[in-house]
Amino acid sequence: MAGHPRFDKLYESFAESEHKQMPRGESLKMVRERITPYWHEEVCNTLRNLKKEGKDGTVLYVAHEHVLRGMVQTLTGIDNTAILSLRIPNAAPFIFEFDENMQPIRNYYLDNENVSVTESTKKESKETVLKL
Repeated sequence: MAGHPRFDKLYESFAESEHKQMPRGESLKMVRERITPYWHEEVCNTLRNLKKEGKDGTVLYVAHEHVLRGMVQTLTGIDNTAILSLRIPNAAPFIFEFDENMQPIRNYYLDNENVSVTESTKKESKETVLKL
């Protein structure tokens, strides 16, 4: 509970009625509404600026599974039914390549270019195992 915004000092002046209006979680729709503007305003602009500067245009986007699922849906247009069954394994980097208009050309996992993120049947996680 300590991580809930209700306990954040930023919101300590809120009345109890205002605290009750705060969401208790975030749906995929809410995630997409939050990340889609971020994608267009921040990530796309960063990629364009890197290209203008003659750099390779690679950006590492790190987030938890639910946010990545929302980003995949935003970029690919995968439908709501399919996105619910999509599992993005931990520590399994994937790549999206874009054309000059920032439209996705293809996507795949770093360890297997033949596996599209949206068609993945990956179930395993790729967490690091530390052997002592």
